[in-house]
Amino acid sequence: MRRILLAVALCLAGTLPAGCSSLVKGGVRQATPLLESMIQQVQQGDDIHLLREGLPPLLLLLDGLLAETPDNRSLLVLASQANMAFAMGFIEQEDAERAGRIYRKGKEYGLRALKRNRRFARALGAGERYPEAVGHLTRKDVPALFWTAGNWAGWMSLNLGEPKAVFDQPKVLALMRRALELEETYYYGTAHLFFAVYYATLPRMMGGSVEKSREAFEAAARISGGRFLLTDVFCAQYYAPLVGDRELFESSLRRVLDTPPDIDPEIRLMNELARERARRLLDRVEEFPW
Repeated sequence: MRRILLAVALCLAGTLPAGCSSLVKGGVRQATPLLESMIQQVQQGDDIHLLREGLPPLLLLLDGLLAETPDNRSLLVLASQANMAFAMGFIEQEDAERAGRIYRKGKEYGLRALKRNRRFARALGAGERYPEAVGHLTRKDVPALFWTAGNWAGWMSLNLGEPKAVFDQPKVLALMRRALELEETYYYGTAHLFFAVYYATLPRMMGGSVEKSREAFEAAARISGGRFLLTDVFCAQYYAPLVGDRELFESSLRRVLDTPPDIDPEIRLMNELARERARRLLDRVEEFPW
């Protein structure tokens, strides 16, 4: 299996002779489980700096594989997830414009995966609106639904002045609501977390709600059982300032810092990122409107 992945990588680097394309197409199916395993192993690691250095080559590899096999659903979902992780975890804080481009690419990969569902693709092609078209998506579409909506929302949050961001909002909400309907526990209940942040950041006249935000945070915390530390980080960052609760802000972030990142080994690296974000937020406590 590793030899197949190496051969594919060499092909994409342009170091193998003609006929390589057929090798790529023939090996991708066997290489895909290895790539999935690689991403899983990355999430279980504890070296944030290694991840930052390792993700760009992985993204390039996925781009190359998908150039050769553009309809590979599994690779499309992996690419959507990996792009979102890179943009949110490392790029957004230092280069919003670049992060927006990465989110946009992740969204496009995710949409391509969703359109492998022929009924959904036909519905959109026939002019059906997203809130209705998503009804054709099933539980097996949940990963693509979640990562597509997450990337799309990430792009929107960085481009709020763009008319297209406002126009796209109902589409993003339709996708994430469908993910929530089909499998609310997917990836530690983070669809609830999405709506918790959404209701906390939106003005009340546009649908924002303290009550709905609190309920969504509680649902996400219930599902994750305190293992997904970004839930507490986002509660501190978005909900606590909304209700003017500095004590909640500080206690939530301290709880994150006091929790071992390997409380769930499957997402150790994500929890390390959450702890790093918690430290930065605590340093900025005086900047929030208490």
